[in-house]
Formats: sequence, structure tokens, C-alpha cells
Amino acid sequence: TGVDRGDLGMNEDFTTYTEVDPNSHIAKTAQHVDFQDYRNEDAHLYKDKGEGFFTNFIHLLDVKRVSAQSWAQGHPWMVSNDIDDAKGLKDGNKTALTVWFYLSGSIHKLGISEYYNGTDYWQGTDIASATWYYLKIEKSGTSFTCKVYSDSARTNLLATLSLTLHGAWNFRYIFVCNTWNSNN
Repeated sequence: TGVDRGDLGMNEDFTTYTEVDPNSHIAKTAQHVDFQDYRNEDAHLYKDKGEGFFTNFIHLLDVKRVSAQSWAQGHPWMVSNDIDDAKGLKDGNKTALTVWFYLSGSIHKLGISEYYNGTDYWQGTDIASATWYYLKIEKSGTSFTCKVYSDSARTNLLATLSLTLHGAWNFRYIFVCNTWNSNN
């Protein structure tokens, strides 16, 4: 999974993020992250922005899923108040918002989720592998959307994913990659 340009109103420097990477599956520069999203480890790259930092926001993210195996699941963007892999957050009844890649049969998908009280509320869309997509992720009150574009100018809209959240959450941590550790 490739992630380019984390944009929080400015370009983020990913070298300032905290890396948990027991098997060297994350490679980063100031403006780009590559990671292999294995399902048998906790690996993530995150930044502590301070309690309540993310309330209403727009984030721009360029992503590309290079390849995947059955049931592969990688999270190139997430906000939470806790640090764990995505499955650990969901199973631990933690609240988080995430953008994630997955496979449905042989079809590559991009989805958004709200983890709330141990349940994953989500919506997804089909994507092509090895193709850059340009995301506009927005949270306003209880509205959470991810617009998927085919161009970096974000003029050719391919899909809009949206959820009505269970609360007008705020978050402390941002992840630019995270795994789903199901021990397989």
C-alpha cells in the first residue's frame, strides 16, 4: 500500500511520526509511506496531535493498493483516541474512523468505517489495483465522508462514501498506516 501526501491543511512530515514496525514492513520519507499490511502483526505509523485535536476536518490523501491476498486488509488512514491495530481497536470497543483497503473475492475495494462499541459500521466501493486514487476525507459533526477521485486536482469524482456517525467524536491520534491483526 502506498500513501502520499498526508494533508491536514499542510503537508505532514511522516518522519516525525511514531513507528511500530516489528518486521520492517513500513518505509517512509517526509511525504510518502509504503507499507505491507500483514494480518499477523501490529504495525502502524501514527502521530499524537493532542487530546481533542481532530474534531471537524478535511484531509487529502493519495493512495494506491499495489496488490493483495485473500482477506487482506490495510488501513492507510485512521483517527482514534487509542493506539492499537485496527482489529484491536474494534474488538476493544474503541471508537475510531478509518479508510481501508480490502478484497471481496478478487475485487479490490476501498472502504470507510466507524468503529463504535465493538461494531464496524462501513461503506465501500470497487477500485482497481496498482492505481492511484485521490481522497478527500471529511468529518463534520456526525457526518463522515470520503470522496474518491481519479486525479490529483480532485475534479473527476468516482465515488462518495458516507456514514452518519454515532456521535460528533473528536480524536487525538492520526495513523497513516495500520494493520488488521487477526493472527493469520
